[in-house]
Amino acid sequence: EGWVINLEIVITGSADKSLKIFDIASGFKHFGTMKSTDAVFCMETFDDITIAGTGDGSILAYDNNSQECLYG
Repeated sequence: EGWVINLEIVITGSADKSLKIFDIASGFKHFGTMKSTDAVFCMETFDDITIAGTGDGSILAYDNNSQECLYG
């Protein structure tokens, strides 16, 4: 599993084929879930976009606010 931290949210990537967003200010309340094509092996967040690499070789891009997959 992996995790990415910025000043407002924590995003976790997991073998359960998901990326989960937690809001730090609200005491780590679950903010949203982004579905992946396979287990999440790596990820990086740039502003409001998260890029994830998965076990099936996919590269996925997500909007952290809408949890929408923008690419992949």
